[in-house]
Formats: sequence, C-alpha cells, structure tokens
Amino acid sequence: QNKDIIIRLIKEKYGNFNKGFLKFVKNLEIYSKIKFASIYKAKYRYLQLFNKNKVNIVFLRVVGLCLNKNLFEDEIVINNLVLSPKKINRNISYLIGVINGDGHLRKSETLLEITDGQSDNEKLKFSKDYLEIINRVIKKEFNLSGKLFRTGNEWRYHLTNKWLCRYVNHFFEIPFGRKSEVIHFSNNLKKYEGEFWRGVMDTDGFVDEKTKSIKVKSKSIKLINQFENFCLRREISFYSQEEKKARVVNLFS
Repeated sequence: QNKDIIIRLIKEKYGNFNKGFLKFVKNLEIYSKIKFASIYKAKYRYLQLFNKNKVNIVFLRVVGLCLNKNLFEDEIVINNLVLSPKKINRNISYLIGVINGDGHLRKSETLLEITDGQSDNEKLKFSKDYLEIINRVIKKEFNLSGKLFRTGNEWRYHLTNKWLCRYVNHFFEIPFGRKSEVIHFSNNLKKYEGEFWRGVMDTDGFVDEKTKSIKVKSKSIKLINQFENFCLRREISFYSQEEKKARVVNLFS
C-alpha cells in the first residue's frame, strides 16, 4: 500500500517517477553520509529493493522527508528488532529520557551505550540493578538485549544494533557522538512528557543533602529551558543557577 502511495506522490511532485527516485537516492547519500561509487548503480539497487518491498528504515525516512509524509507502517521487523514508529508509549518515552541523560549513540551509528556509576562501592550494585531493568524494558519494547559490564566505579550497558540507533536518532533527535550541549525534548514524546523527564531525572538528577533538594544538571540550555517550562506547567517549585559550564535546576518538595 505504501509503495502505491509513494509512486503516486513522486509523480505528483516530480512529474516523473525515475527523476523523483534519483532525487531520493541523492538525498540518501547526504543524509546517511555515505558516498556511493555510482549514484545510478545505487538508484538501480534501491529500486530493486523498493519493488520487492525491502527498502530499509533510513531510505524510507529520506523519502518521507522529501515527500513531507510519514511512510512508516505500524510495525517494522528487521531481524529480531521490532519497531513501532507510530506507537510511542510510556516505556519508550522514559528510555529516550534515560538516553538523553546518561546514554550515548556512537558515531559509528551502531552502538547504544548507557552508563551508571557510583563513587561508593556499596552503592555501585544499584547501578547494575538499574541497567538490568533498562535492559528488560528494551527487550520488552524492541525485542533486543544488550550486555552489561563493569569498568572501575561504573556499570556500562552496550547494545549493538544500527537500526535501533538510527531509530532513536531519526525519531527523537538524539545525535550520534557528542550530545551534551544539543539534547532536547522531542515533540514526538509530547503525549508522555512526564515519563521523559523521569528518565532524565533518573540519570542526570541527584539529591543535594545540604539543600535538601533534587537537582537536574545539563549543558544543554534548550533541555533545561524545556524542563523549567514543564515544572511551571505542573506547578513544581524550583530555581535555576549556572554551575561549571552547565545549568542546574533545583526542585523542592
């Protein structure tokens, strides 16, 4: 069904199917940062996949951007991975908050990493327990499992899957590589905004024993502004301050 819709939309926008499809492949080269040896050979290869209904999520994303239309089915299955781009729930919103906090998408676009640590060795076991919970949630939502391992006073969670990484990047605007200054709340999660901030607080939040307050700290001004706005709408008392190239929101009960 999507294939027929795409063909119709291409003809409407570009006047010619082949001309439009070539445009998609050229944009795919830019979007994926992969240089094709021959753009025409790449077009032929993707056209074959398109005719067999086997184009990947990245290509569909590029086509959707070019046509300004959401082309994703309710469920996409790639090997063991199950994605539901149209189905955003509480768990997914929470996970994206966690990834915004202590997560990282490697520049290779294949590895999701989440880190949790404690300076107190006795409390470090709670970091392991927490990441095991995260792994169970990811297994439930995406049918994938990662690996946990300890390095010094940290526990790390690694999950290698390029399609999941690209899904997180494309739909929730989490960049590959360095992210601390540019992360923000994605409007795709608007329905479950509270769960997103819970994920952020569980990773970037901490308790200040001296002031008896809960603090959320980030280098991203946009993220902090969005969190302040959320607190205002929920009538949560807070004040903000600058601290070591970052901004801190202090919450009071």
